[in-house]
Amino acid sequence: MKTIYVLVFFCFLLFLVAEARTTNQTDCKTFNCGNLDFDFPFFSTGMPSRCGLFKMNCSDHEVLEIQLAENGSWYKVTSVSQALTITITDPRLNRSLETGTCSDLSSFSLPDSPWLNMTTLYKCNNSRNKNGFAYANCGGGGSSLYYSNLGESHNETGCSAFKTPQSWVIPRNKNLSNVNATFSLHLNLPGSCYRCHRRGGECKMNEGEFYCVEALIDPKSHDPKSHDPKRQEKLKLGLGVALTAVVIIIMVTIIIVRANNARKSDWNGENVEAVAISKFCLGNGTRNIGKEQCEFNLLKSKLSLQEVRFVSE
Repeated sequence: MKTIYVLVFFCFLLFLVAEARTTNQTDCKTFNCGNLDFDFPFFSTGMPSRCGLFKMNCSDHEVLEIQLAENGSWYKVTSVSQALTITITDPRLNRSLETGTCSDLSSFSLPDSPWLNMTTLYKCNNSRNKNGFAYANCGGGGSSLYYSNLGESHNETGCSAFKTPQSWVIPRNKNLSNVNATFSLHLNLPGSCYRCHRRGGECKMNEGEFYCVEALIDPKSHDPKSHDPKRQEKLKLGLGVALTAVVIIIMVTIIIVRANNARKSDWNGENVEAVAISKFCLGNGTRNIGKEQCEFNLLKSKLSLQEVRFVSE
């Protein structure tokens, strides 16, 4: 019986795995935000993070917001194209530009992202030589922001570099550029990311490379072979075969155990009947005939076990 319990427990574990994969898929649904329908790679605030790469806030249907990183800043969505190009505005930077108080533009910088065309801005002291830089439309506080025309290898002392979207900088003339609070995301996900999502997995990115995290795969493993779709199909097929085999083994084991119990019951019944008949013939049935003849006559007349016990008592 212990073997049966182990098999049942193993079968239950497989069921939980299958149920978890199904739940992963059903939790992530198409949602409406500002009269537009969104699905992967976007997910709403009411969905788990594995449903997409970019969280959207739809609480105010007049203003759509998007989050580019987990627990990061919120940005206003101004337009969405069918080619998955999203134009967004940083509301904090926009307010700073309107008031001319954006002396510390580095606080609005963004991390490197495959979705953005990035460039480098430099925050420099006003007293420094400004050759090689173009003025930006931000200043104050004893420092000004300059857009570098010398490339990212420029190492001007007194200047601190930070990354910004390329569309943040709008040239006005040869020596002057404006900082713009609006930029675009060009989303171009690999097909493996969509296949991972359809299987109930979570598509993640590490050092610019995408990988799939699934319930039966180590999330720390970034080996491309471990996330191969063909390999995943083989894994699902193997699980199905294993589950079927476990069910068959359980059924066969139950049938064998029941058959053995039935044989033991029949043997015990026949043994009790034989003892009862023997007692009857020894005590009462051997006056005129032998013991063997007595037993034969009782069996021939098909006396029930209850009748033999009653007479023997």
